[in-house]
Amino acid sequence: MNVLHLLGTGDTGGIETLVRDYAKNSKLNNTFVFFFGGGETCNQMKDSGNNVIELNTGKSEYIKAYYKIKKIVDDLDIDAIIVHHESPVIYIFMTLLKREKRCLKTYIYAHCNMNDMMAPDRKGVIIRKIIISYAYKKCDYVIAISNSVKKSIRDNGFNTDKVRVVYNGIDCQKFCGPKVINRSEVRLIFVGRLIKQKGINILLEALKKIDDKSAFSCMIVGDGPERHSLESFLRSLNFKNNVQFLGTRSDVPKLLQNADVFVHPAIWEEGFGIAVVEAMAAGVVPIAFNKGAIPEIISNSEDGFIVEECNADALAKAIEKAIVLFEKRELYEFSEKARKKALDFDIGKFVRELDDAFRV
Repeated sequence: MNVLHLLGTGDTGGIETLVRDYAKNSKLNNTFVFFFGGGETCNQMKDSGNNVIELNTGKSEYIKAYYKIKKIVDDLDIDAIIVHHESPVIYIFMTLLKREKRCLKTYIYAHCNMNDMMAPDRKGVIIRKIIISYAYKKCDYVIAISNSVKKSIRDNGFNTDKVRVVYNGIDCQKFCGPKVINRSEVRLIFVGRLIKQKGINILLEALKKIDDKSAFSCMIVGDGPERHSLESFLRSLNFKNNVQFLGTRSDVPKLLQNADVFVHPAIWEEGFGIAVVEAMAAGVVPIAFNKGAIPEIISNSEDGFIVEECNADALAKAIEKAIVLFEKRELYEFSEKARKKALDFDIGKFVRELDDAFRV
């Protein structure tokens, strides 16, 4: 089966990384077109021998780009087109190609909640909504990364009969090294982009509420627009020795092996939670708010903890509970169950299910 994947760019990001990992393991004949240009992930895919095409399309070149994609479809005898990035112009191209070639299967890959996809804070939101809505109605199938995303599609008035859920996958072997457990303090860790939606300010407030500051340390891994204000906020809380901002790191698996509890205080309806699954694969027990797809990943009080109320008090209580379990040497049982749960999202299973979805 010949499959054409359409993406905006090949930069470093969650969607691009997922596509790269899929490309390494898929049994289908895949071609990847980066509409606006390449990037680091695109280069990695080239180096791995994947069939990659960079169009580097400017705003004045949309018509030319359409005919280039049409030629690719004809020359490679493409059976199916999958749109990954929610770019209105790419959605338009997908519907036009479907109109010209009725036998062509068209898929929209919903990598996020529908409300995020509509991007109410972006320019031209009304036109964007019209184009995306039309594309969803006209495509043959939709791949949703969780039941939470599928629900968001239904809640926005779309028929979910053609929606199939395929959970994101990770290479569990990459994170399954030996745990370091011979220490007296609980090591907390957060990994992610430092933006408001991730709720790191709530995490810092929660840590302030824990009486015994010697019982824990916390690593915050990642960077983003909120880093400066978060570091200033931490200084104002007067316990900065317990918390380290490590910035972007290339050794995340090693950092996870040296951590006990993964705190994921995201306050938005996240479509999945790839960082949570990576932590679980490393045997790090997750704590997260009851938002988005988190309940589909974590089984509360079995392999992690789901916090019902999105506030610092509730989060502090959950962290304190993990500290007590650690001190009693009972957190290890949660750790082992977390590792086992992560296997449900292993890259091999993800690729098989996605290949099957495209063969429909």
